[in-house]
Amino acid sequence: MKTTALIVKEVYSTVSHKPCRYLIKKISFFLFLILSLNAFGQNKNPEVRINVEQVYKKYDVKLRPYINKLQNFRNIHDKLPSDKRLDYALKISNEEDEALDILSKGEKSRLEELKKLLDNLKTSEHLVEKAVADNHQNYQFDVVDPVPFSQFVKTLIISECKEKYSKYFELHNSFYSSRLLMYIDADGRIKDVRTEGENEEFNVLSSLLLYSKNLKIKPLMEGGDFVLSEIEIRVREY
Repeated sequence: MKTTALIVKEVYSTVSHKPCRYLIKKISFFLFLILSLNAFGQNKNPEVRINVEQVYKKYDVKLRPYINKLQNFRNIHDKLPSDKRLDYALKISNEEDEALDILSKGEKSRLEELKKLLDNLKTSEHLVEKAVADNHQNYQFDVVDPVPFSQFVKTLIISECKEKYSKYFELHNSFYSSRLLMYIDADGRIKDVRTEGENEEFNVLSSLLLYSKNLKIKPLMEGGDFVLSEIEIRVREY
């Protein structure tokens, strides 16, 4: 059986001639998101989160001295008169290059460990693809609507990246965007999360954060059965 594609898209509507009703709907929606963060935000698969945090803590111990050194170089450089900055930059160029090289190698090693965590999660997955919807009382779904779910995922990833992981990206002054593709299987489980984006580590981290919640989403129904579907979610972190 071929998979059924369910592409979740954001729909932006303008304020109608009934602003009060529109405002009530918007407030209700954001209250739903806040409650969702509390209800869904619990780590239902804490082992994933623990493993991710252990990887970051390990490399923070290794790389933090070099991050601090580079930041110190930049602070001194910026405080110098403009006519002395070039001489200072030449003076510390070798030390700066060495620190950047160590950081680059460390970040690559960290990424490889995160990718292994993600690969291990995926290898244990098994697609159900189809299930009789009459047995839905046996399922307890965390989410029943894919649109609020997509908003929850964006809020989850952005808030947690800012709160816990932003310092690991602090030397890279840019924003990160990731396109997440995932299956919502017939049993309601999120499976085979794939990501596309310029920063591979942000992509992998986004997937791991999503897996750590171990959510069950009400599957797509087709002909009286729950069936496999695919959802696309775009996340941007500035």
